[in-house]
Amino acid sequence: MKNLLSFFVVALIFYSMTGCRRAPQTTIESPSGNIRVELITLADGRIAYTVNFNNQPLIDTSAVAFEFLDAAPLRTGLTIVSSKTREFSETWEMPWGEQRYVENTFNELSVKIRESEGLQRIFNLVFRVYDDGLGFRYEFPEQPNMGKVY
Repeated sequence: MKNLLSFFVVALIFYSMTGCRRAPQTTIESPSGNIRVELITLADGRIAYTVNFNNQPLIDTSAVAFEFLDAAPLRTGLTIVSSKTREFSETWEMPWGEQRYVENTFNELSVKIRESEGLQRIFNLVFRVYDDGLGFRYEFPEQPNMGKVY
């Protein structure tokens, strides 16, 4: 009985050290759930995304890649380091136009991506998913291995 108890204590400690680490979230849905964006890692280390509308493919596997004038391309050997999500909703008044009040409601997924070799450059891929569409942007934080990005 003592050995069995020791085993469970060791297993619990091991699980708490390794099992509780979650993989970064790589999907986000619109507030109503009709639009779904998913990031995937392809076999060669490329990061791609897909977009579904009402469970039907809208954008199929679209890879993320960058070509720079004065640096090596940024497209393979990429790793998803972390992610965070947030929900946002506000209504604001427009001073002109057909619609007086505008609802700004979305779910956001921000994913930190790093090259696993070479220059180990970092960038963020941020998706905002609304009930009637989506937008995304790339953020390149200041870092030693990357100059200006235009």
